[in-house]
Amino acid sequence: MTSSNIQQQKELKVFNNQFVVLKKLSSGSFGVVFQGEDKKTGEQIALKIEKEESDEAKSLDRESQILQRLQGIKGIPKLYWSGSEGPYNIMVIQLLGRDLAYYAKHLKRFQLKTLIMLAEQMITILEQCHIKSIIHRDMKPENVLVGRENNEIYLVDFGISKVYKDANGNHVPFRDGKPFIGTTRYASISAHKGFELGRGDDLESLGYMLVFLYKGSLPWQNLQNVSDKEKTKVVGKMKMQILIEELCKDMPNEFSKYFEYVKKLQFKQTPDYEYLKQLMKKCASDNKIEFDYKFEWALLERRTSDQQSQHNSQRNIKKDSTHNNNNNNDQNKKQTKNNINSQSKLKPEIDSEKISKSKSPAKQTKRQSLIPEMQSQNQSQSSQFDFLRPPDPYAKARAIIQRSQERHKSVSSLAPSQYSQVNTIQSSIAGNYQASHMDMFANDTQQQQQQEQQTEKKQDLIQAQNFGFQPLENNDTIAMLIGEDEEGPCFQYQELLERQVQAQFKEYVKNGNKNKRNK
Repeated sequence: MTSSNIQQQKELKVFNNQFVVLKKLSSGSFGVVFQGEDKKTGEQIALKIEKEESDEAKSLDRESQILQRLQGIKGIPKLYWSGSEGPYNIMVIQLLGRDLAYYAKHLKRFQLKTLIMLAEQMITILEQCHIKSIIHRDMKPENVLVGRENNEIYLVDFGISKVYKDANGNHVPFRDGKPFIGTTRYASISAHKGFELGRGDDLESLGYMLVFLYKGSLPWQNLQNVSDKEKTKVVGKMKMQILIEELCKDMPNEFSKYFEYVKKLQFKQTPDYEYLKQLMKKCASDNKIEFDYKFEWALLERRTSDQQSQHNSQRNIKKDSTHNNNNNNDQNKKQTKNNINSQSKLKPEIDSEKISKSKSPAKQTKRQSLIPEMQSQNQSQSSQFDFLRPPDPYAKARAIIQRSQERHKSVSSLAPSQYSQVNTIQSSIAGNYQASHMDMFANDTQQQQQQEQQTEKKQDLIQAQNFGFQPLENNDTIAMLIGEDEEGPCFQYQELLERQVQAQFKEYVKNGNKNKRNK
């Protein structure tokens, strides 16, 4: 099921006459996740939606049953409602923050303090799930989310989880010849061998995840000349052959002891969770780390929020300044017009000739505005029911173009050499902006000094693109500049702009070459 299928169904706007869909958060093979609101309480919630006929819908039904079983455990999201309406299955759960994969990407490597506090919490969550007879079977950073307060973590996505005990409390029997299940990078060795998974496999996968978060990578990542079909087999062999000392190199000794213990666990053996948690606490004590549950991603979120607030404040100041300048310009134009009218009564022939020359078409810009095209696109899209897209998605792009038209010359006045030179400068500007944007832990004073420069550079880059400079290939940069995600209007706008700019520039160069030959 694609997100567009959901968006176009008018009846999906509200579920159970209570849960209102506000915007899409993510999508994939698992379906689509939306942010919504509980009309009765006003609380923000998350909705997970699958098509009823799909295999994934069975997974969602199983997940809701497992979540119901796990309710009350700290670190498990609250389940508010699950059911089906029309052709869809829906599950409404607690709205959480970002996943650990996001922070791994931005922080590169977790600090030891963050790692051991995270490990201790995750061992506790898995212990409580195992007590309820549930094994997760897909431990990975994408399935660990941070709470809204940033000091709690949650285990999510129980779509392939399993009850490992029957109604009488008997452990499921060991089997082999099972299909691979989980995520190749973090799966246990038993998963690669096709064995039935148990509690120890969750802990082994957690161990691989911890190594990845601390080091930034695992030895079996980025394999060369290995097809996707062979990857699971090759990675499994590497996991079997690698020594624990090599895997945990440059990590505290407690992590080696962790792997030594979990890899020796028998299929039906109950893990000693307290021993594993004590390993983490000993690691903290040896390294003089306080277990205060102040994770480094809280600092990242705070700095990101401060930067965004500062950026919005500067944009508002510029907007007000531009508005005042426009008002002054309007007053000046009005005064000039009055002067011309009064003078035309005295010297009508001479002044009318000057006015005629000032409006000569030859001096008007050759560049056509992009605004009408974007308006027509927006109108054609508005006929479809789409509760995710905010009103007038091209408003930001239009505002940028309007500001650019007032402040910059047309590309038609630039020679090809100048075009190339500015294009090089624009790439440098974008690179500098990205470096500044990602360095969340730079010196505060240095950040303040760079903030105004980067804001100016962003505006210059956007305005240069609007007036004919080739857009960058790096879509992330454009997204950050305009402030939308990868499905927002900035990418549609960029594609439209790129096509028109390339056509204009080719025509410009072509005409220039013709003029040279004629000379």
